[in-house]
Amino acid sequence: MATFAPAVRYNVPAFTRSLVTADFNNDGRPDIAAVNTADQTIVILLNDGNGTFTREPALHVNIPRSIVAGDFNHDGLTDLAVSSTDGTHATLDVFTGLGNGTFATPPAHFPLVSGASYIIAPDLNGDGFADVVTVQHGRIGVRLNLGDGTFSAPTYYEVGGFRPNYVAAADFNNDGVLDLAVSRGVKGAVTILLGNPGAPGTFGAPTVFPAGANPLQLAVGDFNRDGNQDIAIVNSGFGVPALTILLGNGDGTFRPRGNYMGGNFSDAITSADYDGDGIPDLVVGSFDSVLRLYPGNGDGTFAPPVTLAGAPFTEFLQTADFNGDGKPDIAATPGALKVLLNTTGTVPTPTPSGQDQMIGAGAARSFTFTAPDGTRATVSLTGPGAATLHFLAGTSVAHPEGLSLASISATGTTGATTLSFAAHGSSHTINVGTITTDGAFKAIQGPTTNLTGDLSIPGGTRTLSLLSANNGTFTLGGAGAITTLSLGQVNGETITSSGAFDRIQVQFDAGIHLSATSIATMSVGALHDSVLTLSDASQTFQSLIARRGITNTLVNTTGGIGTINTPSILNSTIDAGVGPLPAGQSLPAAPTDFVTPAEIRSVLLGRATGVPSFSNSVLAAASLGNLNLGPIATANNGVPFGVAAHSIASLAGTDATTHRAFRLTRLATPQDVSAQLTAKGLNLQDFVIRIL
Repeated sequence: MATFAPAVRYNVPAFTRSLVTADFNNDGRPDIAAVNTADQTIVILLNDGNGTFTREPALHVNIPRSIVAGDFNHDGLTDLAVSSTDGTHATLDVFTGLGNGTFATPPAHFPLVSGASYIIAPDLNGDGFADVVTVQHGRIGVRLNLGDGTFSAPTYYEVGGFRPNYVAAADFNNDGVLDLAVSRGVKGAVTILLGNPGAPGTFGAPTVFPAGANPLQLAVGDFNRDGNQDIAIVNSGFGVPALTILLGNGDGTFRPRGNYMGGNFSDAITSADYDGDGIPDLVVGSFDSVLRLYPGNGDGTFAPPVTLAGAPFTEFLQTADFNGDGKPDIAATPGALKVLLNTTGTVPTPTPSGQDQMIGAGAARSFTFTAPDGTRATVSLTGPGAATLHFLAGTSVAHPEGLSLASISATGTTGATTLSFAAHGSSHTINVGTITTDGAFKAIQGPTTNLTGDLSIPGGTRTLSLLSANNGTFTLGGAGAITTLSLGQVNGETITSSGAFDRIQVQFDAGIHLSATSIATMSVGALHDSVLTLSDASQTFQSLIARRGITNTLVNTTGGIGTINTPSILNSTIDAGVGPLPAGQSLPAAPTDFVTPAEIRSVLLGRATGVPSFSNSVLAAASLGNLNLGPIATANNGVPFGVAAHSIASLAGTDATTHRAFRLTRLATPQDVSAQLTAKGLNLQDFVIRIL
């Protein structure tokens, strides 16, 4: 069985996502590059030689989405290619490597019509040059390398007309020419494009093979050791198999699939022989649960998964031997970059015995120590109960210098107990792992505290203030408790509360999975890659403010929503009182899809000219009030999206293509919609206004 050391985390911007490993400085060690869509940069981390990394100055690129490495200009040095999703201004940006871990700027720009969500760089025609394959709005684009770092005009291949996500290249029919496998070109399927032996780099007609529910990333390997390439696919859905295996017949066709459970919303996959038995294994990541390793049995089947520690909420994975010991290691994003070093067959180094310090319950109410970075830190407990501070290692707590606070476990705390942190000097911040109690807290006051692990308060708390919390879990009990949550930054966090939130405030961007009864007000920088589920039909989500937009997010409330104020809603669904919809359906289609008489009272989006503020998204409730949606991407490459309700008070917007403004009022029947659109001469194409 393969084993891994707990993940080591590297602080990178919170929205760091797609990543690639390659040797950027010609020292024989795999380095890491990853795109960050929020601050529009490429994060570069150079390998120090022992599996640790040093972060280098970032590269800047416009709205990056996916990244790949290759020697595009054939000079023996590794270059980077990055795809953009910036609509009509999208580009493929190629940064020429200089061989020392840096890259020439500005990059070379190649137009990408409608942008690309994913790219790979195989040598499709066997000429020794890295070509580029892009996934673009229902089709695949192929750009052949001309030998000097430039590319041919793209040739496009249709793959089924749905929304493809990922592509992989391999020889599936054993003719010596690379083929392509594309996930979700057809809903719930993988599309195979066989390469033409007479014209390598071109492809034949698509063939479709069922692959599971919402298939996303792919991994290719010979899983049953028959000499034919097989495909492993992760399925991003709730209550569906996490993993689907298609065994290749060697002629470009595949046998009926095998399915494996293992968690919901599986998004990422990578493959290697992690345990050294000569059989490919699989590692699967999910954006709402843990990382799982599926050991290969050698016959195309896989053993039940085992959990890998320290890298929950994963959407992107890469495998490489980071510390040069001959064993494949793993890198994972988003949030912090997590590196898991393979320890299979090694004797683990003994963990230094921890040191504990008690505060409260007759002992001193506070304890002051110096963290390894020189920060002077004080932890205090006031009110009922006691807390034990657990330190990883260091000098004696009698001479508390260089101590690392691993966790805090409290007992006997109540709604009158406050846990607080203070930091002085150096970084002015404190890092703490897990915080637990068997009771409640009045408050946890840590505005300069980074929580790196989980938090559990079965009795609830009225105020929780932290500087950051990433890739962990909050579990808050105390039904009926009103909780104020204040965070500087949060990403990849799962927050579960049996009570209501009075206020949630995040200074910067937020990527969370949150379940609670209700939220009065929520204010964040940007809301991205999030799921908010509120269950109390008698209370409303009164106000949602996202100062930099809402992206890739699902908001589902049983009760109503008061106001939504944000510059944009992109690739998101906001439902109030909408029941579970059939798989693959995002917009209500029948009156019975509304299970409560909930209302979304008002929505106010940005008005920037020419930049869509509402695209590929859904707003739905039995009653929709005043909707001011700004520029709407009404032409959405054939993918319908829009609004649905029993009635809509008003709907105002601008067609982002024609720049024609419109305002529709008192929409209570389909005839109202048709009559007003006709009167205004509007054809909104993919933007749907549905009165049910």
